[in-house]
Formats: sequence, C-alpha cells, structure tokens
Amino acid sequence: MTLNREELTMTVQDRLMPRPKHIPAGEGRSFTTGFDRITFALSGEDTQDALTVGLVVAQPGGGPPPHVHQREDEVFIVLDGELDVWTPDGAFTAGVGDVVFLPAGIAHAYRNVGSRPTRFYVLANPSGFERFYEEFEEVISAPGAPDPARVVATGEKYGIEFLPPAQ
Repeated sequence: MTLNREELTMTVQDRLMPRPKHIPAGEGRSFTTGFDRITFALSGEDTQDALTVGLVVAQPGGGPPPHVHQREDEVFIVLDGELDVWTPDGAFTAGVGDVVFLPAGIAHAYRNVGSRPTRFYVLANPSGFERFYEEFEEVISAPGAPDPARVVATGEKYGIEFLPPAQ
C-alpha cells in the first residue's frame, strides 16, 4: 500500500495530536469505588496521555483514605456540596466553585462530611488515573472484604500509595 503525501501527513498528525472532542453531560466510562462514583469524560486515549477529566459524585461519608499520587497532579473543582480536604499542610473545606490543587507527591485525602452528595470535577495530569479506577473497581467489588494486599498492589501499579488514616 502506498500513501500519498496528504494521507501520510494526516496519519502523522492524527497520531501526534489529540483531536477536538465534545462529551455530553453524563457520558463517559463510570466506575464505583465505595461511596464514590467517577465518570471519566476524557481519558489518556482522548488527550495523548496528557490529561484525564472525571466527574466524581461522593456520597455522604465518601472519599478515599489518605494517599499519594507519585505521577499525577490533581485539581478538584467543586460543583455541588462540600469536601473536607486533608493535606500535611492542614485541613480545609472546599465548597461550590472552589478549586483545589494537589501536586504529585503530596499526601492527601477528602471526605464528604455533608448529608447530600458532593459533585466535583477531578483533572489529573498526566493521564493514567482512569486506568487505576478500572482495575480498582474490580478489586473492591470482589465478594467479601477487599483484600488489603490487592488494594496496595493495585495502587502501587499505578503510582498510588495508600497511607494510614489521617489523625
């Protein structure tokens, strides 16, 4: 098969550059982990592994244990409700319209301590975070209590270290 110059140029551009994309509200791949559901609107496949964007719905009591992302910076943009956020620098409450930046390598956790669901966007740079969720949902959905060794191993595979609960 012989490609002409235009076909070759388009093939190279398509491989090297992400394409514009519109994701209607509520669409994307969804995963449930405990009290949280995340729907990924943009994944690494969409952004040439530059960025992941997900909409999190954290039920009352929802949120992960303290953890560290070794690879990704995270940004939360709160749409509804409130999140109590913990970092080694202190704890704070993020409300509607607030933006939270959590750099890679910094321990953090969040919790919905309210009585209604909290919705927020999470942006992760670079992407890859969504691959963790796909595997992690299987680990914690297995019959019986989640196997702590599998939880830790899954986190390690994606550069996420789970820590003891914050004091």
